Amino acid sequence: MAIFDGHNDLLLNLWLHHREDPVSAFFAGIENGHLDYPRMLQGGFAGGLFALFVPPQEYIARMTPQYASQRWDPIDILWQQLAILKQLIAHSAGRLRLCLSAADIERCREDKVLAMVAHIEGAGGFDGEGRDLQAFYAAGVRSIGPFWNMANRFGSGVNGSFPGSPDTGPGLTAAGIDLIKQANALKMQMDVSHMNEKAFWDTAHHSTSPLVATHSNAHALCPQPRNLTGPATAGDPRQRRRGGRPISAMLSCAPTAGAIATRP
Repeated sequence: MAIFDGHNDLLLNLWLHHREDPVSAFFAGIENGHLDYPRMLQGGFAGGLFALFVPPQEYIARMTPQYASQRWDPIDILWQQLAILKQLIAHSAGRLRLCLSAADIERCREDKVLAMVAHIEGAGGFDGEGRDLQAFYAAGVRSIGPFWNMANRFGSGVNGSFPGSPDTGPGLTAAGIDLIKQANALKMQMDVSHMNEKAFWDTAHHSTSPLVATHSNAHALCPQPRNLTGPATAGDPRQRRRGGRPISAMLSCAPTAGAIATRP
């Protein structure tokens, strides 16, 4: 069975721990982390969304003490991680391909080439005018989630602790609504993961394109604040008319249990 992964942090891992030679680390195998080329082949990994993600400054300092005193520009980090993705593809001898459309993903499946979709997780460093969004789109990014937990200029993320509700504060700001519309105009995929309850419904109301939740599950099964409540998993009627469809994710909150299955 071929697997298309909704979310992974490979690029963050390579940026944190293997930025001097990410290509060798990826193709030879990585001791820390959960994803590299040998394990992709072993697991039937056909492709996925590869997140460009800016972790909090204190996390970078803890994971890479040698850079603890360096102050990072979040946009620079996103560009560096996208550059790593393109390095992997350039040195893959045709085994990897950057996908810009659903048709590209299908061609990768037919050609037995690993499909890589560039995804931004958290737009906190973006300007409010759409220039950064357009620049990353032009560079090949086709999917975006505006939030990662913490609030930014575009609205509220999910900042509650487990167990808890996703109803943790206000939703999208005016800039957030503009971001949704700008992404729609570019036909970028909109990811609602890490949105709180109100931001989710604001996005469902203003988006003219189907939504995805790349790494959120059912709150009824696991009361993590990032997970979606019953009405959210059922979907907004407007979204269903636009071609969206809910996904049922079955999992356990037991410490040793992972995802069991995902099905439409």
